[in-house]
Amino acid sequence: MRPGRTFELWVLVIILLVGALEGFLRLQAAVYAWSVLAGIGITPGPLYLAISGGAWGLALLAAALGLFFRQRWAPGYARIVVMILALAYWADRLAFTRSADAQANWPFMAGVTVLALAFVFSVLALDRQKRFFEGGIP
Repeated sequence: MRPGRTFELWVLVIILLVGALEGFLRLQAAVYAWSVLAGIGITPGPLYLAISGGAWGLALLAAALGLFFRQRWAPGYARIVVMILALAYWADRLAFTRSADAQANWPFMAGVTVLALAFVFSVLALDRQKRFFEGGIP
């Protein structure tokens, strides 16, 4: 008998799917408002917003589907993807956010980043998840 998906894994898959949706919505918004964004001279520009949104969406969708469909590579891939996205988020924020008002909540966002990374890594480190992806008996 193969172990089933745990509640924690369901929550992680849903979070990854919501993140993928956010990435695809960023892509869609950049394409939709391309002329407006280019007209106001937003930095780094609509091409960056579209490419990064699409990349986030695809990476998180692949992680969610891999975890859902019990792919052996999925736990490691999900860990790598969330680490890269956390680093990309902070690089983007530090490089392109100039407004003092926008930087006011950095302690909160740092806490959210740490909690999100801790959640992903702790869920995937559980013995139940290891057995699920190895296909072993509970």
